[in-house]
Amino acid sequence: MKKRLILLMFALLLLSACAGRSPGARPFEVGTVRLISNGAEHEPHIYHVHAAFIMNGSLVSASGIPFEAWLNQALNTMPEIPYADDLQVVIEGEDGEYQKGWAFLLDDEEERGITGELIPTSDGRFSVLIPDEPGTYLLFIDVTWSRRGPEYSTHQYVFKIVR
Repeated sequence: MKKRLILLMFALLLLSACAGRSPGARPFEVGTVRLISNGAEHEPHIYHVHAAFIMNGSLVSASGIPFEAWLNQALNTMPEIPYADDLQVVIEGEDGEYQKGWAFLLDDEEERGITGELIPTSDGRFSVLIPDEPGTYLLFIDVTWSRRGPEYSTHQYVFKIVR
């Protein structure tokens, strides 16, 4: 437990140090991810997966808190977004690279993984295909922000969608 707390404190220190850099000193831009449903824009819950930065000439990396703990807290505060046929994901930021996207159907008995697909559109957005089965879905989108060097930050963007 003590080791975990020390690692968490180190990760938070690293993230705050990197976030506190002046804009010109950042090695890359961390952009934004939004979901559009029925014409309305929605902000995600963001989980920090991992980051690596050069500080004082050394490469330092850190991971976020355990995902299960983060998700259990986030589920209670995530707004439910009503599904609409115009469901789209917008990833903005020149240093972002979409990695993968998937969806989970939540029901009373268990969490069942269902492949939700993100399909690139001509305007740089992604359309979202979620199965027709009614229920509450969690949509996960992984994006790595980097300029292809050793420094990067990977975030997982999560939306709760009700169909």
